[in-house]
Amino acid sequence: AEALFLRQGLEFSLNELAHEAGLGVATTYRRFASHDDVVRALHERAYAGFVAILDALEDAPDGWSGVVGYLERAVAMSNAHPSYAAAAR
Repeated sequence: AEALFLRQGLEFSLNELAHEAGLGVATTYRRFASHDDVVRALHERAYAGFVAILDALEDAPDGWSGVVGYLERAVAMSNAHPSYAAAAR
C-alpha cells in the first residue's frame, strides 16, 4: 500500500493493491473489506510508530532532550514513509 500511495496518492483500488502485493484479489479483500480499511491500517501503523518513538524517549534526561529526540525521530520516520502523511489526512 505504501508503494501505491507514493505513486498514486490515495487513488488506488484494492485490485491494484492485490497486484502490487503479488496476492490474489480475493486474498486482499479478505484482509481489507474496503479501500478505507487499507488507509486505516496504514494510519494505525504510522500511529504505532510515533507512539514507539514517544515510549523510547521516556527516559530522556530532560524535557527539551525529549522534544528534540521526538522531532528528530518523527521526521526521520516521516521521510522513510512519506505515505504516512497522506494516510493521516
